[in-house]
Parts: sequence; C-alpha cells; structure tokens
Amino acid sequence: MLACSNMHSKFMAMHCTPGANLHADMDCIHIEYETLLNADVAVTDNDYHTLMINFLPPHLASFIAQISVNTKAIAMVQHTANMASTTSPIAPLNLKLLEMLPKSMMTLALEEYNC
Repeated sequence: MLACSNMHSKFMAMHCTPGANLHADMDCIHIEYETLLNADVAVTDNDYHTLMINFLPPHLASFIAQISVNTKAIAMVQHTANMASTTSPIAPLNLKLLEMLPKSMMTLALEEYNC
C-alpha cells in the first residue's frame, strides 16, 4: 500500500526537464502511467489532467489551460443560447464531460512546442 502511494506521489510530482526534448519527457509520462496501471495504482482522469498542467513549462501550461477554459466557456454560451431558443426541456450542462483528455492535452502541447 505504501509503495503504491509512493508511486502515485512520484508520478504526480513529475515535471519536464528545462531545455530537454518535450517529446521525450512526454514519453516518460506515458511510460510511468502505464507502469502505474500495471501495478494497479489508481490514476484518475483528474490526476492525469492536473499532472499535465503541472508538468508542462509555464507557457505551454497556460496555453493548454486557456484552451480548456475556452472550450468550457463556449459550451456554456451555446447551452444558454439553446435554452433561450426552445421551450423544450434541455438537459443540464455537464462540464465534466467537456474536460480535455490528457492525450489531447499532450497532442496540443507538442504541436505548440513544435512551432
């Protein structure tokens, strides 16, 4: 149990190496994630999302966080517009469903890194 907790803590404390190749560092995240899964250590989507923001260099973390916030804001505006334009009941907006997947975050961060 303690070993699992230590593995999870080590994973959550990962940060990119300044000046290193971000592609290689992202590969390390994926390898560590797979290692945790194989050891039956729970890593929630929220854990992985938080790790990605904390792992990236500040300019890329801000870039990804801004995309995430913009996605939610657009969905909220669209939902409000839909509610105003119909008399039919509309399901409540579930912002949890709009969170970016860690794989998408990695892809966008690496695309921005390559520019």
